Amino acid sequence: MHFAIWGLMVLFAAAPVLADEPADIPYTSLDEAWADLSAKPGVTIEDHGIWRVIFDRPEITVWTFTAPGNPAHPSMVKRTAYEEDGAWYSMSFIRCKADKPTCDKLRDDFAKLDEQIKEDISRSNNRP
Repeated sequence: MHFAIWGLMVLFAAAPVLADEPADIPYTSLDEAWADLSAKPGVTIEDHGIWRVIFDRPEITVWTFTAPGNPAHPSMVKRTAYEEDGAWYSMSFIRCKADKPTCDKLRDDFAKLDEQIKEDISRSNNRP
């Protein structure tokens, strides 16, 4: 089920951008975001070592948080899918509190992940 959400979100994904506006990521800290989002009904939480993920199905949003030990810590990524004129798109925003090279790498890593998921979906759609 999680793969389906990720697949949907990257179907028409733009490259992730660093969040400059509070509307993009309305939290100023990871602790604030984690406390608010993890308390929401309908979310699923997964721990992947240096990553913590909240799947917010009602909002069609995936939040990814760095954990201590991740070079980009403290940072968070918000990936939201939305429908417009019958097509699905996604937006990704990153709030990175690490140094610029580390934040750039975080953005590039998510862009590569999007491309990998698109390729996986394409391969699975082309199977007989």
